[in-house]
Amino acid sequence: MNIATAFSRAISEVGAVMIVGGNIKRHTRVITTSISMMSSMGDYPTALALGLVLLLISFGIQSFIYAYSQEDENENQIGKHRKALWRKKGIRH
Repeated sequence: MNIATAFSRAISEVGAVMIVGGNIKRHTRVITTSISMMSSMGDYPTALALGLVLLLISFGIQSFIYAYSQEDENENQIGKHRKALWRKKGIRH
């Protein structure tokens, strides 16, 4: 869950990216700064299209993180269940 929160925070930062990374075309410009620049220039269709691309990328990454974290939780539950069964049977591990 912490990874998902950190990713969400990082992907939404626009001001910090512009200050630290700059806004040089084909060198340091990222999608968030492009969205900001396009909307300030009045090119709303392009800004919306870039926003949708960013949403698709972020949903894909969030889905991967969620699926991976669920897999870890399931493995932990199975491990706890096994340990409980071993304790009942008197098996040391």
